[in-house]
Amino acid sequence: MSAVFTKGFRFNPTDEELVTEYLTRKIRSPDFICFIKTMDLYDHDPWLLPHERDPCFGEHQWYYFVQKSPNGHKRLMKEKSSLANGWWKRYTEEIVKDGDEERRVIGWKSTLVFYVCNRSNNYVGITDWTMEEFKLPDSDEWFLCRLFYTDWNEYYDRPRLSGKEHPSLKWDALKQIQDDLSSSQNVQPHLFTYGFRFNPTDKELLTLYLAPKTRCSGFICFIKDTKVYSKEPWLLDHERNPYYKDKEWYYFVKNSSSNREQLNQKFSLCDKTKRWRSNGEVSKIRDNDIGNTIIGSKTKFSFNLNQSVFSRTGWKVEEFDLAPPSKWSVCKLTYKDGSSSVDDRPRLPREEHPKLAWQDLKDLHEEN
Repeated sequence: MSAVFTKGFRFNPTDEELVTEYLTRKIRSPDFICFIKTMDLYDHDPWLLPHERDPCFGEHQWYYFVQKSPNGHKRLMKEKSSLANGWWKRYTEEIVKDGDEERRVIGWKSTLVFYVCNRSNNYVGITDWTMEEFKLPDSDEWFLCRLFYTDWNEYYDRPRLSGKEHPSLKWDALKQIQDDLSSSQNVQPHLFTYGFRFNPTDKELLTLYLAPKTRCSGFICFIKDTKVYSKEPWLLDHERNPYYKDKEWYYFVKNSSSNREQLNQKFSLCDKTKRWRSNGEVSKIRDNDIGNTIIGSKTKFSFNLNQSVFSRTGWKVEEFDLAPPSKWSVCKLTYKDGSSSVDDRPRLPREEHPKLAWQDLKDLHEEN
């Protein structure tokens, strides 16, 4: 299997895994080296940093260790003084707990967004860059940061990356990562995947999963067939799936466009203002390996309680279709706790999110 790619599986850890499997190790042993690099994220605008297309991570997503500055934590300094074009603004702070029954506090997570300003007119605007910063409760010597670029706003803030195609992760590279991490712990080798889960690029999702599903209705994998647009998203029968990140699901959906419109119409007839609302234009998905050919599309929706864009719940869906469209779509459904006026939390059978066993991932690739 050494030359086989991992079918869209990349680093996609829970907060608990980031803290326990990586940040804790780095603090205990600063010489700890893995696929997560060390970088100072606060000296430059995020799009000017030397990011790379890393096959371990999702597209426009990076993880970095950051060491505390001798003069204090640089993030706090940058919130008070600007960089060349902007600054990081802290939005939320939350506790990270472990999955044991005691639910011990094992870390803190801060969410920051990067802002820019035009010094001539003092105009302030939000960029496409978001960062989640993790630290231990009793130590601030090292931080672990998860950096995202969403490609949403109009600013010239795109990361400087070489090439157009995001690389796939090879199986032998993942196996080497597992060997290196297991060798430093007194655990059975390859018991779990250390935070590696399903985290495909748009192209991988279309070519490796939706295309086979369209060609053969009997195609079966860990992505289930579900009527996503049959009711409110929090009332669907979601499960904690070890292949996915917590509060994230992938579903095959039949006739998704018509079913979504029928659901919106049903809410209107019942004198309800709930609806799935489009978040923007349809994005074309291209295959750069075959002449930049359009192979499909992606449309983003959010579930709203009324017609206002400010009434969104914590639910979003990315709907993927092939070109030309078929009767099947694949939907990525995500939930993020927000300030909704209704209880929109998913109904899940237990609190702890299961880890993906290494053997299950190995069997999946050997069978296919």
